[in-house]
Amino acid sequence: MRSSWGPGAADAHRDNVVATRRLLEACASTRPRFVLASSSSVYGDATRPCTEDDPVDPRSPYARSKAEAEQLVAAAGNTVILRYFSVYGPRQRPDMAFHRFIEAALDGTPAPLYGDGGQSRSFTYVGDVVDATIRAATTALPDGTIINVGNPESTTLRDALDRITTLTGTAPPTVAKDPAPGDVHRTWAGTARATALLGWTAGTGLDEGLRRQVTWHRQRRSGAPARPRSGAPARPRSGAPA
Repeated sequence: MRSSWGPGAADAHRDNVVATRRLLEACASTRPRFVLASSSSVYGDATRPCTEDDPVDPRSPYARSKAEAEQLVAAAGNTVILRYFSVYGPRQRPDMAFHRFIEAALDGTPAPLYGDGGQSRSFTYVGDVVDATIRAATTALPDGTIINVGNPESTTLRDALDRITTLTGTAPPTVAKDPAPGDVHRTWAGTARATALLGWTAGTGLDEGLRRQVTWHRQRRSGAPARPRSGAPARPRSGAPA
């Protein structure tokens, strides 16, 4: 999101809008189920759990590109739109917050902390996101259905840092940075639709998800094979074809 300002806006448009249009064109003749990975950023700032029928309020070029991609997908056939909320876990991209904070705790190199740490997010474990995505790809749904994929608990970044401190035994050193433009104070996932249509809930709590991610970082450093559990046990799929 931060990199989408200035020259990065063109990259966000290319990666999210142009690429989505090309994929839809490639699927036009066969019409397979098309699942779009959208983002909670389209909602803007949340004062309560966001539902899929809420108006969108994108605050950054990245968020606007995701909203535009959603419009393209909604006009096509056999499509589902998933709005992911702050995905984390093993193999997370190195530029993402939890990856940076865990590495900072393990090697003492400060990581950037944007704002005062009071911002809240619906941190969602990657294994749960994979589960929801598979269900969305295999469950009969009306064209253009939008579904939030997120943990219904919104947790402050400061609280997450405290949990990382507990798990690693060291407080991650940080360098204070100004809040990034368009960085909302809170994201908060309303997940009733995901439960109703997919039989899905986020089954991995933040403590357990962070424990798995810290384990992956330590194994990666030691050279040991990193085979984290992917997430919660599979649940019966609601309305999924055999």
